Amino acid sequence: MDELLRIQRFCVERNLKIAVAESVTSGLVQAWMSNMPEAGLFFLGGITAYTCESKEKLLDIPLELSRPVNGVASAISDLLAEKVCSLFGAELGLGITGYATIAPDMGVFSKYAFGSLYLSGCIVHRCFLVSHRSSQADVQKDFCTQLIKTCAAVLATMGRNHYEPDEGSNPSKTGYNLR
Repeated sequence: MDELLRIQRFCVERNLKIAVAESVTSGLVQAWMSNMPEAGLFFLGGITAYTCESKEKLLDIPLELSRPVNGVASAISDLLAEKVCSLFGAELGLGITGYATIAPDMGVFSKYAFGSLYLSGCIVHRCFLVSHRSSQADVQKDFCTQLIKTCAAVLATMGRNHYEPDEGSNPSKTGYNLR
């Protein structure tokens, strides 16, 4: 995938490292990144935290934030991206959480995900992803593809300009509204 090469080039040219925290994609983003030629030049690793409890235990995302939204919200995706950077010592983090199947008993009637891109201390992009694929595996691949393409596009726009993070743009400094 050309977008993975663009992400790799962005990171290598700037001596940045990337880490990934996944829920809905169950490690697929990590697998794709780790299969890149010379992946170790830019990819530090990742973590799959599927349940609210695993998000708390592995990434220190409080249950009182994740449980009311079943671990699926833009703010949770933001925290996944931020916390995985801290865990791995990366400058660039991707976070993704969502639903790869419908769950009418939980009020989930479509397959969707939230993705976040964290760079050098702040969330620089959020995306809302939707899939109409049939199988759960195909939905996960679709979300992974959408996230990688979005990340590559955002980094490409940053690559044209010198990027300095704005401290005021970091939502973790002001807190989250999950409702």
